[in-house]
Amino acid sequence: MPMARVEISPDGMRWLPEGTEFRMPNRRDGMAMARLTHFGNWLRVTARFEEGGECFVLVTLHLKA
Repeated sequence: MPMARVEISPDGMRWLPEGTEFRMPNRRDGMAMARLTHFGNWLRVTARFEEGGECFVLVTLHLKA
């Protein structure tokens, strides 16, 4: 099962693993979540799939000041 991980960046060009990892859903309409705090301005989620694998993802951010 593919794993996803959260990455952060100081400038949007160079990326570092933030440390949070989670399993990608293994069925249609499945869900996964990661809870983060204090990540700065640049944030992305990356995942690796087997050759030919694909996934449609909707990412929702809920930010509080």
